[in-house]
Amino acid sequence: DIEKTKPAQDQIISGVLNFLAGLLLDQGRYKEADALYRQALQAVLNHPLIDPTTRDDICLNWASLRRDIGRTSEAVALEGWTRGTSNSPPPFPAELVVPPLVQLNGLTPNQFRRRLRQPYDNDLTALWNELGVAPWETCQWPQCVEQSWDVDLVAGNTGVLERVHVANGINGPTRFLLFEPTDHESNGVQEWKVYGIVDLPYGDRQGTARIEKSGDKRWLVLEAGSDAGSSRSYVETWYDLTGGKFQPVAGYPAGAPSLQSVITDLTRKLHSENWMERGEAVHRIAAIPDATKSSTVVQELVDLLDRENRLIRNLFKQGTGVSTKYGEGFGEYVSYILDILMKSGNLRDTRTLEVLAYSSYNPDSGFAMNLADNGGAILVPIALELIKSDESFDRWDALSLLGRLYEKRTTHQLPAATVQTIKQTIVNATTHREITTRRWAVRVLGQIGTLDDVALLQRIAATDGDTGPRFSVREEAVKAIETIRQRK
Repeated sequence: DIEKTKPAQDQIISGVLNFLAGLLLDQGRYKEADALYRQALQAVLNHPLIDPTTRDDICLNWASLRRDIGRTSEAVALEGWTRGTSNSPPPFPAELVVPPLVQLNGLTPNQFRRRLRQPYDNDLTALWNELGVAPWETCQWPQCVEQSWDVDLVAGNTGVLERVHVANGINGPTRFLLFEPTDHESNGVQEWKVYGIVDLPYGDRQGTARIEKSGDKRWLVLEAGSDAGSSRSYVETWYDLTGGKFQPVAGYPAGAPSLQSVITDLTRKLHSENWMERGEAVHRIAAIPDATKSSTVVQELVDLLDRENRLIRNLFKQGTGVSTKYGEGFGEYVSYILDILMKSGNLRDTRTLEVLAYSSYNPDSGFAMNLADNGGAILVPIALELIKSDESFDRWDALSLLGRLYEKRTTHQLPAATVQTIKQTIVNATTHREITTRRWAVRVLGQIGTLDDVALLQRIAATDGDTGPRFSVREEAVKAIETIRQRK
């Protein structure tokens, strides 16, 4: 029994040692912290049944300590061991030879990171003061999401870029800080200073920040939020990191990858077999200023939407919903393409309108209304063809589009014969064999009809085969009559 419980005991002990080592590290007691990391890792290695994530967490924390004292090669070895698959023992580094207490000016990136991740009682104001930088958000640490990158700077220095995002939905602000090593060491421990800060009040799109390099030039590229509204958008923004500052510059400066090469690569990814890669490419294209002003890029997006429409329809016919196969994110990705094309697409182009009309949207949505308003007369034959579809959701969309086109017939200067065809198509759909199509037709007739249509609606209310129990065609006809009478 003792042997069975010992792995669990050692896992608890190693976890406590790992936590205590971090606290000692925060206090500058590097020698004691280093010894505890060594002891904690040895404890988990004695029992292979212990969760490997515990072992990896200890190794990564130990690697961070070794980075603080300039032992980068030892840190890399520890980090590499956590990613390996062999059964070789970990690369235990030599014991530290430093004073028991090391007093630093400021914080190392490792110490800064721990203050964001560990349960300190104070808010972030104390942390900014300790760094000697301008105050920012004062929220408690659990609300923060942190990421870091190593940046090889000029003169052989390696800086650390930290991203701190307040996890307040997608609208939380983001702060980027660039740590660089100073010319000073305290008893073998490298001192660091924050040389650059950039604050984004509307945050950035997570996972998009990257470093571009050319010779001695370094740029931070990210997608910054442009507003905090519901129709949130992002704009690709460039900062020159030369000299340790965040200097805003125009996108794709001399020496950086050319805009055309990036666009070419992104449009290639629109053809990826992985929908998430396609989705990421769409987001990046939309964030690049003026990218969607290119007719070639817009045409690529129209073609992409056409392919996604066909994929969705094929899955539907197989009895598999797209959300079931790919998750809810797929629908959001397709909706984003719709938004881009409604803003940047040629809505006087027949094929663009056709692809949009056959896409996935709610028939009573703002998208449907905007599509009809922008498509005008060009959209009429598309909607008249759409209503012939075998799929009920196509017929709902067609009825909604036709109803809106009829309402705006004067604005669109539709010929009398076209207006009559639209109206008669809607009336004919009130007797369609499929219940939901009749229901939508009756609803649309209520929105566009006159007192002359009341007699038809009364017959439907009295004789239609769909009697309920709720939202029946008969009930919809009663509502339509009331709508017409109130309007008149």
